[in-house]
Amino acid sequence: MPMVPPFPGLPPCACLEDNPADPLRPIARPLRSCAPEDLRQCPRPLREPGRVFQLYVPEERAAALEAMIRDRSATVTTGVRFTGTGAVLLDGVEVVAR
Repeated sequence: MPMVPPFPGLPPCACLEDNPADPLRPIARPLRSCAPEDLRQCPRPLREPGRVFQLYVPEERAAALEAMIRDRSATVTTGVRFTGTGAVLLDGVEVVAR
């Protein structure tokens, strides 16, 4: 089954490259395909670059966390590890109150 990007206009696979203007926001360069030989050409390949990740928290804490994020009194950060196959692993989710 061919991979279909989740959002129109996004490539099915991209290479994330350093952004000198903002190190926390890499530049996504479309890859020709998601074939292994194309993924190997990139140090940080990403399949489905428009993918949305959802973090789950215990129900009794979810409403308070959502309110803190919406009113910008807290931020959520996570590490992202690239597997080299286009997949990513989220690691070390952290909530920081401001």
